[in-house]
Amino acid sequence: MKLLIPFLIFCSSFSFAQKEGDNLSLFDNGETSVYFYIHEGLKEGWWKEFYSDGQIKKQGEFQNNQKQGWWRCYKENGEMESEGHYVDGQKDGYCCVTENGMLAKGHFSSDQREDWWEFYPNKEMVKAGYYFKGVALGQWGEKVDGKWLLIEMSE
Repeated sequence: MKLLIPFLIFCSSFSFAQKEGDNLSLFDNGETSVYFYIHEGLKEGWWKEFYSDGQIKKQGEFQNNQKQGWWRCYKENGEMESEGHYVDGQKDGYCCVTENGMLAKGHFSSDQREDWWEFYPNKEMVKAGYYFKGVALGQWGEKVDGKWLLIEMSE
């Protein structure tokens, strides 16, 4: 019994370790859960994550264990939920994300919202304005009852 407990602890910790090279995790139904590559202990290359029915959930690339380049996330029905560009693990550049049931499109710089952003609950824009270092500032437009209103945003 004394030998069995350390052996079980070793086996359980080993089974969750990420191995060098290709890594693949499966759902109970045999479908792929996640696929990624490890090089010298770091995530490198493509990362693909799936729903249990085999539909893609998210995909992108890692360099030196950080998100790099374009990442895309999908809803279970296959619709795109978000996409964005990453530099050294931070959102940087164009991004499109669903939040509170509304599509938001704009730019990030060093993981903070910057510049012009637009918000769409459907195909029609209902809100737009500028961000500076993650804070909504200046005059924003918001569509209320079919008319555009100017709203002053401040810290």
